[in-house]
Amino acid sequence: MQPVSFSLLHSRPGIRVAVLLLASFGVVLLLDIALSQNCAGPTLLTRRDCLLLHTPLVWLAPERTVSWREPETVQPLTIPPDADPTAIKGNTPDDLENVLAVAQANRGGYVALLGTWSEQASDDNSLYVIDNGASFVGQFELGSFEPKPRTYAISCLVGFIQRPCTPDTTAVQMVTLNDGQLVVIPIRIDGLGQGLHDLTVVFERDPLLDHDERQSEARWVSTVMAIRASIAVGGDTTVVERPFESLPAPLHAMGVDGLAASQKATPWNRMGGVQQDTLLSATPGQEMQIYLHLSNSQPIQVDLALSAFLDNEQVPIEYRRERHAPLYVSAKSQAQYVIPVKIKAPTRAGQYELVFYGQPFPQARMDLTRETLGGHLTYGLGIDMWSSYKISLVVKEE
Repeated sequence: MQPVSFSLLHSRPGIRVAVLLLASFGVVLLLDIALSQNCAGPTLLTRRDCLLLHTPLVWLAPERTVSWREPETVQPLTIPPDADPTAIKGNTPDDLENVLAVAQANRGGYVALLGTWSEQASDDNSLYVIDNGASFVGQFELGSFEPKPRTYAISCLVGFIQRPCTPDTTAVQMVTLNDGQLVVIPIRIDGLGQGLHDLTVVFERDPLLDHDERQSEARWVSTVMAIRASIAVGGDTTVVERPFESLPAPLHAMGVDGLAASQKATPWNRMGGVQQDTLLSATPGQEMQIYLHLSNSQPIQVDLALSAFLDNEQVPIEYRRERHAPLYVSAKSQAQYVIPVKIKAPTRAGQYELVFYGQPFPQARMDLTRETLGGHLTYGLGIDMWSSYKISLVVKEE
């Protein structure tokens, strides 16, 4: 039968045209199903197939970016006559009492990142100015209003590189807060060159929760948060240049932003979700191959600083044979990326916790985020941090 069909197809142009038309119609129908359903409802396709059909549209789509205000020279705000220029510009006692009362009534929390009166350059504590050669002086405040004690791992990132919050402290500070308690972490950052720098304070709630229950659902929920501020050294808001790396060709995002980690390049289930790893094993000092699955469903390109943390301490990420801390990348709108990276396991045997963080818009001038990103994002940059699952890494001799 095959020779007869082959002969008829080539001997009759009408049949050939009809076959081509039917094939084209089938492709158009599949694309129409994918586009009209947005891969969200029951269709003839699985979400995974729908993702693949959308992918050429991502390749051809133009870059959708936002434009930030041109760099300028900024000055600190006027200091009230009765204020001490070297004192932390916090809320007044009455304002702080009101904020804490609201947080307590809603069983929430309280967080603030503050500088001194002389450094203040914005009313919302998001931009500070220091002279060339001067140190930034401030403090991080965290309050807990939950019925049970909460432990927090707190660390400072300057330019998304972890460093002690003050020169005489450890890189990670662990604190436990009871209901209604407030902790104040002093901050002093030295050695900043001229231009705009990012100060991020990362705080992870209950980092050791279910440490021995490696498959616990509690390990699948991100408990990592971060609060950020910009520091203009010399009053200069020119962004310090970051080395952004190119990424492999993207796939179509499935409508959910996120950062996932797996030892598989294609760990999708039938519905298009990424099956993340929660347990890894390695030998001491082993180079581990891991794939980061980065999804950006926003209507604009999102820049990110990607970092790896082992037991809350930053470790380098190897990408294309170069080590990065952090790895700067840009994700197109509606795109998902599979990023092959390597992490070096600790040289000592033991059980560790590995987490990958993604900080959106690492070059943002924080006092302009509402003005620039308003209406473009479904989230804010206030206390947001993308995070993978908590991965239990067991290092042992073979």
